[in-house]
Amino acid sequence: NSTVFCGAGDFSKLPPENSWLFKAALPTARKAGLIHPDIPCVINQHNIHTLSPEQRKSAVEWLVAERLKNNWPELVLYTYDEPRFPLPGFREAFVPLRKLPIRVGTAMSDIAAFGHGDFHDVWIVHDGMETPELLAEAQRCGAEVWTYSYRILREGGGERVVNCPLRQRYYAGLYTWANKLKGNFVWAYSHLDTTMSHAWWIPESDEPMPTVGWEGRREGIDDYRYLQMVEDIVTIRKKDPITSRDPLTLEVEA
Repeated sequence: NSTVFCGAGDFSKLPPENSWLFKAALPTARKAGLIHPDIPCVINQHNIHTLSPEQRKSAVEWLVAERLKNNWPELVLYTYDEPRFPLPGFREAFVPLRKLPIRVGTAMSDIAAFGHGDFHDVWIVHDGMETPELLAEAQRCGAEVWTYSYRILREGGGERVVNCPLRQRYYAGLYTWANKLKGNFVWAYSHLDTTMSHAWWIPESDEPMPTVGWEGRREGIDDYRYLQMVEDIVTIRKKDPITSRDPLTLEVEA
């Protein structure tokens, strides 16, 4: 399980000032079992890229040390949300982070990925835009491709929330596996803003909706794991003639 954490705070002083992330979010998520050391998370609303080179270095060193000490997952630095291309000043602001021992990423379209991807380690690309060409370009750049969606929660092109379990299962499972993606997010605003009608949260409440859409995502994650297990078994037994046969011609033994 992963998440995008906001409220990282001011890193000009260490520990960061006004950091909801380190004071509450990460410790609570770890205690509740919502995060795992082996699955990266993303941190947003930080100012590391605005600091001097010395301050940036110190901030990242502190962040990495705290992560290891507290057994937190890898924390990927978010850059600029859904950047258009071209975006003057974007490259100059975030390229210096590539010199530091931490990965950076952001949510973006396929066009932005081709334009800005070379200085991002994680491309969180909008659903439906993960083409073979994009995946090849990410591999050339040494980047991972993840995916995110908010449209999947809407009925057609409208605003009404439809947490269809079949959609959720397909997106988290077969879609992610078939496109060889490393991460899958459904954008879910949890603040009390009723204008965000595609949220998973009940209006005027901070409680998640009791919807079977959650169950669909869980089943999709299991699908992904089963498909990966089959791939692993085939890889281990690739010398076995049966692994190279057309599955439609295989006879089922009693």
